Amino acid sequence: MTGIRPADARDGPELTALDVATWSPRVSPAPAPDPASAFFGGGHRPGDVLVAERGGRVVGYVLAPDASARRLYESCGFVVEGVLRDEFVLDGRPVDDLLMACAL
Repeated sequence: MTGIRPADARDGPELTALDVATWSPRVSPAPAPDPASAFFGGGHRPGDVLVAERGGRVVGYVLAPDASARRLYESCGFVVEGVLRDEFVLDGRPVDDLLMACAL
């Protein structure tokens, strides 16, 4: 049976391994994840992640949606300066890219 639970900092290595195993240019415009990088840090916190667990192993996860990331940037003073319509294609659908900036 698969269970859902909040992530724990100790899940980081398994989450990184999932990212590496599932990354594809069909689903992400970002570069392939580095297998040596830490999952938590750089904006990902255990409190933002729910993990799916089966047999004591992490088999999937969900991270707070992109809307949360936008609110985070806006709370730090970033503003949208432009929108690149249909900039990426993810899972066969066009996706906009937001250009955000912050005056220093």
